[in-house]
Amino acid sequence: MSIRNLDGLLAPRSVALIFDETAPERLWRRAADNLRKGGFRGKLMLAGPAGGDVEGFLPTVARGRNLPETPDLAVLAGDPARMAKRLDRLGAAGTRGAVILSATTLEPKDKPAYLSSLGAAARPYMLRLAGPAALGIVVPAIGLNASLLEHAPRPGRMALIAQSATLGACIAEWATSRGVGFSQMIVLGDASDVDMGDLLDRLALDPMAQSILMHVETAGDARKFMSAARAAARTKPIIVLRTGRHRQTRAALLSHTGQLTGSDAVYEAALARAGALRVSTLEEMFDAAQSLAYAGPVSGERVAILANGAGAALLAADDLYDLGGHMATLKPETLDKIAACLPGGHRPSEPIDLMADAEGPRYAAALEALREDDGADAALIVHAPIGLTDPIAAAEAVAAAAGHEPGQRGRKPMVFASWLGGGPEAETARERLHKRGIPCFFTPARAVRGFMHLVQWNHSRTQLMETPPLMPETLLPDIKGARALLSRLAAEERLAPDPQEVAELLKAFGIPVVEGFTASTVKDARALAETIGRPVALKAILRGAPLRRPPGSTVLGLPTAEAVQAAAERMAALFAPGGSEGEITGYFLQPMIDHEEVRELICGISQDPEFGPVLLFGHGGSAVEAIDDSAVALPPLNMKLAAELIDRTRVSRLLHGAGHGPGADVDAIALLLVKLSYMAAGLPQLTELEINPVLAGPHGVVVLGASAHISPTPHKRPALRPYPSDMIEQVSLPEIGALMLRPIRPEDEPALQDFVARQPPEAVRLRFFSPITRLPHQMAARLTQIDYDREMALILVRGTEVGEEQIIGVVRLHADPDGENGEYAIMISPELYGRGVGGLLMGRMIDYARRRGITRIYGEVLAENEPMLALARRLGFSITVDPDDAALRLSQLVLEKQS
Repeated sequence: MSIRNLDGLLAPRSVALIFDETAPERLWRRAADNLRKGGFRGKLMLAGPAGGDVEGFLPTVARGRNLPETPDLAVLAGDPARMAKRLDRLGAAGTRGAVILSATTLEPKDKPAYLSSLGAAARPYMLRLAGPAALGIVVPAIGLNASLLEHAPRPGRMALIAQSATLGACIAEWATSRGVGFSQMIVLGDASDVDMGDLLDRLALDPMAQSILMHVETAGDARKFMSAARAAARTKPIIVLRTGRHRQTRAALLSHTGQLTGSDAVYEAALARAGALRVSTLEEMFDAAQSLAYAGPVSGERVAILANGAGAALLAADDLYDLGGHMATLKPETLDKIAACLPGGHRPSEPIDLMADAEGPRYAAALEALREDDGADAALIVHAPIGLTDPIAAAEAVAAAAGHEPGQRGRKPMVFASWLGGGPEAETARERLHKRGIPCFFTPARAVRGFMHLVQWNHSRTQLMETPPLMPETLLPDIKGARALLSRLAAEERLAPDPQEVAELLKAFGIPVVEGFTASTVKDARALAETIGRPVALKAILRGAPLRRPPGSTVLGLPTAEAVQAAAERMAALFAPGGSEGEITGYFLQPMIDHEEVRELICGISQDPEFGPVLLFGHGGSAVEAIDDSAVALPPLNMKLAAELIDRTRVSRLLHGAGHGPGADVDAIALLLVKLSYMAAGLPQLTELEINPVLAGPHGVVVLGASAHISPTPHKRPALRPYPSDMIEQVSLPEIGALMLRPIRPEDEPALQDFVARQPPEAVRLRFFSPITRLPHQMAARLTQIDYDREMALILVRGTEVGEEQIIGVVRLHADPDGENGEYAIMISPELYGRGVGGLLMGRMIDYARRRGITRIYGEVLAENEPMLALARRLGFSITVDPDDAALRLSQLVLEKQS
């Protein structure tokens, strides 16, 4: 349901607390007290069996149906068995949101059915539901505190989404103690309706939420989660703490929630792909939150360190280097100014020791000097409790010299601090700095870690916008043929393809494979060896085809046909029918490949219970488990993402030529991974694929061994929608000739920039509503790196060679998170007006919108852009004057949903 009716939860005009006799009095009174004290500006109502009036509420009624009016938001507590019926009544009456505070005592096996019943009761009315077992919702800006928190959170610029009530309460209490505030705080408990993806979509559009903290147990709808997180992370930092990182704790989480969760490595890859920052502990989350709350995003990562002692300064510098930070290189004149305020003509070096007797004025003078040096992006001020100075006065001097007011962002250098010591004076000093908007930590390590989270978000945001290189070849996999092979195997109930069939699957996706030959008997194996005429590898084909081959099932380097016969006979005896190692059904022979200048790698595909297909890459060979060097990624991949996957392994250094031996063609390895990602996304019946080894050398890659398992039914869809290759189409227009119509790709950024640069300035102004002369990288990346689950851009191109395509027209449609409304935009070269280009592009986009279930297409067109308005009228769009801007026309087409 996404963001629809979420205002019923986060911006209600009236709230009713409804409970029954099974709700503990302490629970409902805490909820009532929080609602009353929050300062909510709308109506507060209460329904429950306790009787009597409660201060701040309209007169109490005995039952929810007797409320004086229908509440926007219902806060519920009481008997789980009655909850679905209560939701049904509220939804029918017009309530738009509900929070179920009561914790259930259901067995884990019964919880999925219970949650399903709640969702089924609320869904027909589009009533949005948080809980059950929710801690509640707090929106300080409107005085809404529909929670069980002991202390009300302060207003702030951070939003918090949490699944665990206990962790949500911990984070809230920490924030209150540090003066950190929240724009919204939503602690969901068991997510029977509203989930992480819904809330990320809502918060991404909310200017009050400038950063987002998240505690995650399960992602819910993985595709919705990834789409929402990627959209939000482009504009604001997202910090994620996940519980259930280890196999043992995931088992406990299943017992607790009744939901399967994915591996932590997959979560790590998913969050990185989305541009979110991962933290491992509450302390780390607090450090990141404090930096975000007080400082916000940073402009760079060069840190100047000022401390009242060499030991403290060097400790902070070590911490900075440990976490991959960079020390600022200060100008000589900056160091001269700092030297002028030091006793005895001391000449400072970096990090800067202000000496043990540094009082407030010395800190202030040094910080003032740093403000004039553009080589420092941030300044870490460290104060140790030496006893020769006043820590409070020093803090006040630093706060004054920082030269900003609380809440001000974008200052340079960004000032953050560490006031060491546990006494009352140090605590007071930290509070003074917090009040002036300067993040202050107990230790330099925590200060540096909090700062580095801001740096990492800058890096991840930049990486999200990087343009991937062009594919070295056009990829046209035979997906239809591969699917037909899997369907045949499933119909034959052979869920483990033999080596020859696995090779066919790989070749369908253009993956190079060492040629192999299948023999049914020992005699046939000998005959094949004589035909090959060179040393061969012999592999037993086993019923069930385990991914990891058992000992004795592979023999390498057999020089003669006689040797092959002897080896095949030994295999036949070892894998006889009824044996514990499996039953042999045939033999697979391959010519031996020279291993001297190659590296052995492993690649694979597996299925994650939450995120669907996952790719694996790492160091391969017979010792793959002992080496334990691999990384995972979500499909689809492009050349840039594939290169990043390779670089996350230790073997990447060898592939790039480090150490003994030659390097490898890393682009060829990356292309192999891209092809595998097409396979993972395009073959939903493929359960597992292991390619080991892949031989990688200076002249390319080749697959030597592979095994696979399939399923008779499709698996979970990919968490990221793959490139819609089914929309690629060859077209022809009169007077123009043969063209290709296809969805845009991230690699098309240079071609899109060239397209815009070739247009007359007036045509560009009519499309972008401003006279831009070139399409800057950030805008071009946003227009080409699209989420195919939410938007579509079709380009019409001349030419088919990689790197030589020329765009002549673009149409795009961006759907809202609910998938019902889509905003379109179109641009074609003016010389092609009236030649069918606009009608072709808009017609295909309208067809796409219908298939996706979008019911309204709309766009804004300048009143003077008569060619576009004429095209819209011909296609049945209604044209009206924009009520807010007479220079604009609103173009709208209502579509009927396809049955």
